[in-house]
Amino acid sequence: MSLLYDAVIVGGGPGGYPAAILLGRKGFKVALIEKNLLGGECTNYGCVPTKALIHAAKISNHLKGYDWVKGNIEEKAVFDWVKEIVSETRKGIMHLLEASGVEIFHDEALNINNNCVKLRSGKELCGQKGVLLALGSDPILPKGFTVDGVRIHDNRSLLNIQEPPESILVVGAGYVGVEFSYALTGLGSDVYLVEILDRPLPQMDRDVGILVRQVLSKQGVKQFFKTTVQRIDIVSDKVKVSLLKHSEILNISVSSVLFATGRRPRHIKGLSNSGVMIDDKGFIKTDCRMRTSNPKIYAAGDVAGPPLLAHKAIVESIVAAENIVGNENCLKDPVIPQVVYIEPEIVEVSTGLDPVKEYESVKIRTDALARSRIERSPGFVKLVYEKDSGRIVKIILAYSNASESAGEAARIIARRLTIWDLEDGIVHPHPTLSEALAEAYYYASGKHVHVIAGIKKKYKI
Repeated sequence: MSLLYDAVIVGGGPGGYPAAILLGRKGFKVALIEKNLLGGECTNYGCVPTKALIHAAKISNHLKGYDWVKGNIEEKAVFDWVKEIVSETRKGIMHLLEASGVEIFHDEALNINNNCVKLRSGKELCGQKGVLLALGSDPILPKGFTVDGVRIHDNRSLLNIQEPPESILVVGAGYVGVEFSYALTGLGSDVYLVEILDRPLPQMDRDVGILVRQVLSKQGVKQFFKTTVQRIDIVSDKVKVSLLKHSEILNISVSSVLFATGRRPRHIKGLSNSGVMIDDKGFIKTDCRMRTSNPKIYAAGDVAGPPLLAHKAIVESIVAAENIVGNENCLKDPVIPQVVYIEPEIVEVSTGLDPVKEYESVKIRTDALARSRIERSPGFVKLVYEKDSGRIVKIILAYSNASESAGEAARIIARRLTIWDLEDGIVHPHPTLSEALAEAYYYASGKHVHVIAGIKKKYKI
């Protein structure tokens, strides 16, 4: 016998629980299915614990950076504290769901048949107004390698360790690899970072890659680019790793290896039979209302395609909920910030650049700002804009706590503002690092005050 609900949500991560909460608050009868832990990848293995580790690493680095501070960090206690943060966050999500009247099923969704979901327990839940698939994604490893959770890790198993490893080789210099490298080095690990391409964060602006490479080098991270892992052998309490850089074999011995080499969308059976279309990379196709090719089935978060970011998942979940209600909300060409939470934090926000148009860029360093000297965190701001109209198409912020300015940067891009629009009544408090954004657009229009040696040049896509 089927259990009837207004809406069924599959997945308790950021692509699922926001929709469940909103629908519950609107009086809908909602079922949420989660086979593992509420909060999904972000709360339990990604955003929350990694940023907590990075915060600890930043504190440690600050303690080392001032002559008048004497102290040290108890690394083992840090991992216990991170687990507490994760637990508290998960409990908060549970409270919000319960307060919204959402019925939670700690069960596994095995199969979907139109608007009905079959669970491992044998129950079948049917969403009469809609089903939202927020299935998330899983880590992937290069062919021939596996995770044992003891010496060889992915991002999930690494967070189960009790203290930082003595030494670790991180494979992959995307967000995950860079942030773990920064955090673990700050907490005392000897870190090696390996990337098959020519720089860290290859999906971001080249200036970002240059800065990150410098930051990690200063931290003591040994970096290997255009390098691949050929072989891994566990010998006693060590991991022997053979690397190939050009035609040279390099042998490194470490206590642990972390694979940060990408993710794949998670599926359940019955998608094709339910008329849900999937692209060639395995992501569920949706329209701007987060509807799949089956109008009763919605998808949000990682399973709905890149970028695989929690804040993108949350927005999509909210839009899906609005459409299940019947409000016809459309998420068209969203501007989604990319953030790297090392020190300095790095934000990149951009829209599609037209190869036919001419662009200019300005880049200023934050060194001249009083707050930069206080924080001991020099960085830069870079703007890319259309040469004729002055419309800003890309913003890069690199300074302490730059993530707090990511929303402002996204709004500038989304509202199609120009370098001259930003001069009109937008005042940044002093002393702050957010002043650097103002100095950048003042520099672009020739009205800068604190910046002497910025760089203004033609920008090539």
